[in-house]
Parts: sequence; C-alpha cells; structure tokens
Amino acid sequence: MAQRLVGAAAVGAITVAVIFAMEGGGPILVPFAIGLALYVMAGALTEIVERTGLLKVPFMTAFARAGACRARPGAGRSRHFGLGLTLLGIIGETQWGIERIAELKPGQTISIRRYDLQFDGMTTRQGPNYRELAAHFTVRRHGDIVGIMEPAKRSFPRAALRPPRPR
Repeated sequence: MAQRLVGAAAVGAITVAVIFAMEGGGPILVPFAIGLALYVMAGALTEIVERTGLLKVPFMTAFARAGACRARPGAGRSRHFGLGLTLLGIIGETQWGIERIAELKPGQTISIRRYDLQFDGMTTRQGPNYRELAAHFTVRRHGDIVGIMEPAKRSFPRAALRPPRPR
C-alpha cells in the first residue's frame, strides 16, 4: 500500500517546495496544507487508477470496474478526493480572498487590488412591493472608469408578504 502512495507523496512534497519558493519564504503552513491536499487527491486518484486498471485495460472495461469499486467496502476514494478539493478551497479563500470592510462618506475612495471604488452616495427607491436602499459606486482602474456598481438592500413590507384573502 505504501509503495502505491510514493507518487502521491512526491506530488505533495514538490508542491510544498514550489509554493514555498513562490511565496518567497514566509510561513510554511500554507504550502504544507496545499501539499497535503494534493497528496490526498493524488492518493485517491492513484487508488482509482490501480483498482480499475485504467492504464492497463480498455477504457470501457476500466469504466465498468469503476462502477463495481463503489460497492466494495473502503471505496471512499472519491470522498478523499473531495476532501482534498475542499481543503484547497478553504486555503485559497483564507489566504488569497479579499474582503474589505470600510465606512465611506460620499466622495471617498477605497482601493482593492488595482481598482479604485468611489462612493457616490445612497439612493432610496420604491418598487412594486419593496423598498430599496442602493449605494452608488464608480469603479476605476488606472484612472479610467470601468463601470458603475449599485448594490442594494431591499425590504419587503409585511402586507406584501401576505397572500390576498379570498372573498
């Protein structure tokens, strides 16, 4: 069993080294977690390829074997792959996701990555069954206007939520 995972361990170790070098040193936790995720995923794929004989038999035969593998005890390879994928998503979001919480007054600007968002003001609107409070932002990149954003929060009066009464 351990011999089968040598390739997966190599994938994980190489990933740790490459990510560590790309990050320019720094903490080892992120490269280690990414390497671990890829090790788990590569191990799951290795097990699937070996159980089905994907590289040794015709594709349709391997496909039929893959269907039979699901019914066997301990056939949680796809779960392991999914766990590795989930770990990659968590790492990516926590390390490289950007979220800024700021309080802006009309005319103020905030920079996120290479974009400048200028807060132009708030607008209240009335819809057919809702009230809306919308913020107006002008988005610029290198001084050029890229677009306009108008995120809004809607509130629905209680009367609009009730179904009409039968008469």
